[in-house]
Amino acid sequence: MVHMLIFLFPATYRALVWVLSQVCRRIHDAISNSAALQFKIELFAQGMHDNFQIQDGANTADRLSRLTAYGDALKGLAWTNYETINLTSPQVISPYMSDGVLIFKRLHFEEGNPTRTWLDVYQLPSALRGVPARRWTLEFSFFVSSLTANVASDLLVLCECEHSNDGG
Repeated sequence: MVHMLIFLFPATYRALVWVLSQVCRRIHDAISNSAALQFKIELFAQGMHDNFQIQDGANTADRLSRLTAYGDALKGLAWTNYETINLTSPQVISPYMSDGVLIFKRLHFEEGNPTRTWLDVYQLPSALRGVPARRWTLEFSFFVSSLTANVASDLLVLCECEHSNDGG
């Protein structure tokens, strides 16, 4: 029953650990003396998981400190950084967003039909998560009618649309 409660209400997990640590001195000492346990508890409490792919060289205590600061900033909506993106091109189409990455689609037209597509990709920075700002452009020699992305899975799916000159 406790496992179900933890699964259904991850925010109560931290409170449950606190109550247990007050009742049992050994649990309290184990949690208080272990940055690794505190990090796992805080990850779960915030509904996050450990991203082993990011090799930022930080130790567990540093990662815990950043995670706690991230949670505090999110609770208070205190932005730690901002990024300005210039969207002056009239052909920019509304963005697609996945896990802190924005993708803007730009089109090139010939004889009234879109023939080329550029995807301007912006990785939004996060000092608390150790993610730098990055920008790059992908160019395709066809019209991308729609797209979807899942950054966590390293996935970008494009749908090509061909236009015929006979109006069909």
